[in-house]
Amino acid sequence: MALLPLKSFAQNETVRPALDPATPIVEPGDAPSSAIPIPPPISPPADSTPEPSLFTPADDNAPLPTEVPPMGSEGPASASEGSQQPIQPLAPMTPLLTANAPVEPTIPPVMNNSKAIQFSLDVDAVYDDNIYFSSKNPLTDYIFVASPKLTLQRGDFRAKEESFGILNYNPQAIYFAKGEDGNTIDQNLKAEVQYTIARLAIGLEGSYQRLSGATPDLGDRVDRDVAGAKLRLTYGWGAKMEAESNFLYTTTQYDPRELSDFSEFVNETFLRYQVTARTKAALGVGVGKLNVEGFGHQVFERALVQVISDLGSKLTLRAKGGVEFRQTDLGDDTTPIFSLALDYRIREGTTLALEAYREVTASGGAPGENLTRTGIAAKVSQRLGKRFTGNLAVGYDQLSYAATSKTKSTADARSDDYFFIRPSLLYELREGRRFELYYLHRQNDSNLTDSSFDANQVGASVGIDF
Repeated sequence: MALLPLKSFAQNETVRPALDPATPIVEPGDAPSSAIPIPPPISPPADSTPEPSLFTPADDNAPLPTEVPPMGSEGPASASEGSQQPIQPLAPMTPLLTANAPVEPTIPPVMNNSKAIQFSLDVDAVYDDNIYFSSKNPLTDYIFVASPKLTLQRGDFRAKEESFGILNYNPQAIYFAKGEDGNTIDQNLKAEVQYTIARLAIGLEGSYQRLSGATPDLGDRVDRDVAGAKLRLTYGWGAKMEAESNFLYTTTQYDPRELSDFSEFVNETFLRYQVTARTKAALGVGVGKLNVEGFGHQVFERALVQVISDLGSKLTLRAKGGVEFRQTDLGDDTTPIFSLALDYRIREGTTLALEAYREVTASGGAPGENLTRTGIAAKVSQRLGKRFTGNLAVGYDQLSYAATSKTKSTADARSDDYFFIRPSLLYELREGRRFELYYLHRQNDSNLTDSSFDANQVGASVGIDF
């Protein structure tokens, strides 16, 4: 097959529900400045996830994410029109970054991508002035987090063009100094395998997360289990054509019984064409079903287009969008949806990562309601000499809630405007040894007073790669 492989910018995303994301898992080799990592905040610090974090890590999955290759990396080597190249998979429509990422766990990066067995340890010390995202009675605490990560990988785990297997495990031990909340250990586990047979590539991913952090939607620290699975089938023929079908399943289970568990199944199928040596375009359709405990199910269809472009080490772009047609107990809804991820090297030592998205999912904080989230997130990184890097991450989400069941009131629907900003300074003692200072401000302005909050974190992080 003569398709020129483009980098799969988001193929490592964690499979995750849209508004309850954990930061996507960062695969080995991702440099700290490559994608928009949202703070490594710990549970309250943080998730993701994106967000999608802006970020370090990070999910979501996308959880699925997971990240755009480092800005300094070289683009795919050119290939002749008739050369045989392996199939490169498309990624699901899940944001790499998410404005909620700061409140979800972050997977520390492993700096060396040449080892089949890798281990890293990150330790954070954080002061948080509102660990519950409370509008009336914010509680402060000092939080300490130990976050080890183990990565096992075999086969073509670097290029991911042939058969490979990767296993990531990242528990996070969270300790509250004042005892304002119970100490806990969050869990992040992801496995990914791919098997290629001539023109056919079969990929399978699975993820499990045990999370405890607060999110703007939940408005509190809530224990929950998030699991997902994805089957990807890609087949190429001729010099420029290939087809791909993704089957995704996600489920979220809450410990508080007053919240409604939900699960979602989605299939998206694309026909892709190699427009130029470095750009691919695809047309696709999707169907899905969302089941919400106590509130029945919703069926939806999607009409989609996708563009993937890789201009070497200067610019990478992945965009997907279209229209979603959703049927609920209260009628039919038509919603534009999209996701865009851009990684741009402005000049040597200066990079920009940008992401925009719009999606519909079930709300965890308002059972029986759907949540439409429209947002944008960006991160600028600037090298300062040989060892220092300055980072600035900002993001904005508009959250619109709508009842989907006749048992829910349609009056006074909740609407939120969520904003975060995270400046940080990273110091690399040497390869595999790093220290970071950061500040994180999060603010939610809601038409429901109890859902509004302001929260601030000041933290320091030390990381070691073995």
